[in-house]
Amino acid sequence: MKNDFEVIVIGSGPSGSVAAILLAKAGIDTLIIEREKLPRHKTCGGGLVNRARNYLPVNIQKVIHREYFEVSIFDHQNNSEFIVRDSLPIITMILREEFDNYLVRSAVENGAGIFDDCKVLDIEEEEKNVRVETEHGNYNAGFVIGADGVYGISSKVLGNRQNIKCLPAVEAEIETADSNYRTEIARFDLGFFDHGYGWTFPKRDHLSVGVIAYKSNQENLNKLFDEYAKKLSLNILKIHKHGFVIPFITKYGNISTKRILLTGDAAGFVDPLTGEGIGNAILSGKFAAQSIIEGELNVDSIQLSYRNKIKDDILIELKYSAFLAKLFYNHPAVRKFLLKKYGQQFSEIMTDVFAGNRKYSTLLKSPSNYLKLIKPLTGLTA
Repeated sequence: MKNDFEVIVIGSGPSGSVAAILLAKAGIDTLIIEREKLPRHKTCGGGLVNRARNYLPVNIQKVIHREYFEVSIFDHQNNSEFIVRDSLPIITMILREEFDNYLVRSAVENGAGIFDDCKVLDIEEEEKNVRVETEHGNYNAGFVIGADGVYGISSKVLGNRQNIKCLPAVEAEIETADSNYRTEIARFDLGFFDHGYGWTFPKRDHLSVGVIAYKSNQENLNKLFDEYAKKLSLNILKIHKHGFVIPFITKYGNISTKRILLTGDAAGFVDPLTGEGIGNAILSGKFAAQSIIEGELNVDSIQLSYRNKIKDDILIELKYSAFLAKLFYNHPAVRKFLLKKYGQQFSEIMTDVFAGNRKYSTLLKSPSNYLKLIKPLTGLTA
């Protein structure tokens, strides 16, 4: 294999693979370096919201397990259920191993190179290129896209890890003989513990069930998971449980240099309210590729373009999502009141956010928008 490329993408998840697809389609000499042997397992609920699906540059019909046109939100504090329906799939169910591998193969089919089972040891930015040191030799590139997650070398080298908070989650694939769950609907559970939520995603032949805690000192998550599974009344035949962390950016940090761009989990671009990260991973990978293509390999143009795209379309949304997350997960009494009064409206608004039809920022950035939000609920006039 040759050693010099125009772009090296570190990490083959959705963010890195989407970037590689777009770069390769544009004729840019691109190499993906992946630490694991492909295809590799990825712990994840596997729920792809419609907004994320619309960002994809390829058709993923071959790897779809199920499409959900209904979502149920259980409010355990008020013993209520809110169901939202849409004509388009609200959530598309995938297995990350299949989905990620499909995107990697798409990148290769469009001309990108792939080097898996290869750990990156260091990244050194030089004046005219970036040197990527791996356990199998050194490689050079004009630009590097760091898509290797919060614990990858990219985030470490740029010093961005200190700007990210990792919250614990537990997810399990469950085979069940019978249960009271509905296979045609994705389910979220709020209020069965104070500082987080649970989810149940039926797939082709099993359930993806999980819980996430929004406080690092939350009680034992395995215990919470067991309590949640008990609430679902599952007759469990087989279970594979995994612990993992979800990275949230806490302050705007060093997401790029002149020649290195961080994307996805490496930058902490996960939605604080929902814990959904695939959408912004794909979008940031797309932005990184677009910035390089549009900048015609000019370092100053690329860095400015990428920072502006991230600021205008991702960071502002994360800011307002973080506000809602604090309101919902740090103040159970407030959440109970809001869901009791406006639970159905809130569920419909979140569905619109999933679909990409609404943004947190347009709902929350000004007092007039707060009034617009509550006007149909209270009869108030703006």
